[in-house]
Amino acid sequence: RMKLVVFLALSAIFLASIDCKKVKKAKVTKEEQHSHPGEVVDSPFLASHFVRPKQLQQHSKYDKCKQECARIKEQEDMQLYLVQLREELAAAEAMIAEEEALTQ
Repeated sequence: RMKLVVFLALSAIFLASIDCKKVKKAKVTKEEQHSHPGEVVDSPFLASHFVRPKQLQQHSKYDKCKQECARIKEQEDMQLYLVQLREELAAAEAMIAEEEALTQ
């Protein structure tokens, strides 16, 4: 009896997944068939599906400014991190010097 319940549950899941795949395929075919009236498509590739490599993309002034600000912020964060590391190093060296002075 338990095997029958498990079998029915698995078959229901299997059938649901098949129906789901059919729905996805139907949506894809509808999107592919969509075109504007009077538009002639000579290429097998649609313009909306073409993705340029990052090196060839032209960036707007906003994108350039955003990248420059991110670069400046990263440099400032790195400088603050270096200052923090130097302070920790100085504190560690001072502790080592104190321990050496106490052991002598």
